[in-house]
Amino acid sequence: MYTDYLREFVDLYQTCNYQETAENMNISTSSLSKHITRLEEECGVPLFDRTTRSVVPNEYGIIFLEYAKQIIELEERGLASLKAQLQKKSGILTIGYMPVMTEYDLWDVLLEFMQRYPEIEVKTIVGNRCTDMFESKHCDFVFFDDFSQSDMNLNHLLCKEDHLVVLLPLDHPLAKEKKITVKQLRGERFIMHGVSQTALCRDSLTVCKLCQDAGFTPDIFLTSSHISTIMKLVRKGVGVAVLNRFQCPEPLSTRVAIIDLEPASPFYIYCLSRKDIKTSPTQKLFLNFIREYATHWPVHEYSTLANSPNTPW
Repeated sequence: MYTDYLREFVDLYQTCNYQETAENMNISTSSLSKHITRLEEECGVPLFDRTTRSVVPNEYGIIFLEYAKQIIELEERGLASLKAQLQKKSGILTIGYMPVMTEYDLWDVLLEFMQRYPEIEVKTIVGNRCTDMFESKHCDFVFFDDFSQSDMNLNHLLCKEDHLVVLLPLDHPLAKEKKITVKQLRGERFIMHGVSQTALCRDSLTVCKLCQDAGFTPDIFLTSSHISTIMKLVRKGVGVAVLNRFQCPEPLSTRVAIIDLEPASPFYIYCLSRKDIKTSPTQKLFLNFIREYATHWPVHEYSTLANSPNTPW
């Protein structure tokens, strides 16, 4: 039973459209039709009810769906294990990380590791789900903030703690405060961190929840995925922003007021690895390096506010 045929079956189950699934699978509709027919012949039953206008999963297709998904998952996990074993012998590390890690100087850390161990090849992958980066992308380690939703059994090393701060124009009435409560931001225009209002980054999602817990909905004036753009807009008085402290670039930090938010909302970054895969010598080298490097992980130096944290990992 070809797993490619199973993937086509799963996609067709979801789309109920041969043309759409053929495009998703990058094959012709005639090839897709032949593959589904062969799969049905192997199963011994039809998996779809077909008419001239539609294709709909029948009772057999509904039963078979979960088994098809399990077979696909087992193949992916098997290939991941084989690749992991190959990497153990060849001195290759695959490091996954969420996009925000670039703002925490992850590349400085990886570059120092590569300089110290030039015989080890390091590959990097950016992703938004730690489970996918382990299972589909075959990562050895993943730098991520929240792994509580993952059903994987993971080792985790706390690497860095950050917290939310409020960014204000220097002439804002609250700019001289040492701390600001969420309730004090009621009525402010917010500049949120994200691609759009329906695709906010985790820091902005946290802000929205804090505002709702405080009894109001934030007035989102605009969003931007670029921290420097957000800070420039705040400086010009377009609105206020709430970001994690170490995300704020040092050159722009002197041009806005940066004040701790209350209640405190910590942000953690972990180095994750799988418990179900035996650690290779190469992986042990990297893990020991991260443990050592965590004590002086590079962070931006801040001198604008006395209460600005400057704590290394």
